[in-house]
Amino acid sequence: MQTPNGILPVDKAAGWTSFDVLAKLRGALGTRKLGHSGTLDPMATGVLAVFIGKATAAADRQLDHDKTYEATLRLGLRTDTGDVTGETLETAPVTVGAQELCAVLPQFRGDRMQLPPMYSAVKINGQPLYKAARKGQTVERTPRPITIYDIEYLGSPAQDEYTIRVACSKGTYIRTLLEDIADALGQKGTMSAIFESPISPSISALGVSAATESMTMMSMALERISESAISNACSPLSGCEISRLSTSTPNFWA
Repeated sequence: MQTPNGILPVDKAAGWTSFDVLAKLRGALGTRKLGHSGTLDPMATGVLAVFIGKATAAADRQLDHDKTYEATLRLGLRTDTGDVTGETLETAPVTVGAQELCAVLPQFRGDRMQLPPMYSAVKINGQPLYKAARKGQTVERTPRPITIYDIEYLGSPAQDEYTIRVACSKGTYIRTLLEDIADALGQKGTMSAIFESPISPSISALGVSAATESMTMMSMALERISESAISNACSPLSGCEISRLSTSTPNFWA
């Protein structure tokens, strides 16, 4: 089978790592020349743009952009990973609600420093932090500058759970942000769900038509992914949806 070239948007299901998606596609497409536009946490859902063949040359250009997330904060619980997949460290009664949450959100807008969590892929002395964390070790870290462009309350999907939308700079750890919000409320908190929007704030500001034109220009330089390749790729990616990005219809986002 001839190796396809192009961009393949994958609607990643929870439980899959970005590496899992690439590993399955390598076998399905018969090529190791794959890349993606940014790592998604295993529990995260959202569009993972997979670059195939000649298109991998464009993958690095997509990493340096802003992000938009929808994340759910669960109050009354603190874990070692900062999300519900980790071990419980502490529980406490919840004494606030949506009104108090909305009151503190504005203070998180703007430039701020953020300490990378121990359960992250940030490398210190050549070792990812998560490997040290799994050994029960804590490594000294340096806060990094981030920007929260906007943050808004979306609703409460369950008791003591609150969903917010965050538009932020690359490198922002939403788990840490949610813990900081809980601290500002005088509560314990952890992340129970997260979805990454495939449209960054900078793209949204340009408008969909301008963004579509930009993606069309990129895709026209790439060969179209064959129908048979897409069909073969769909089967092993249980729980993930795959759609084609063609030169005529740039469907990079859902």
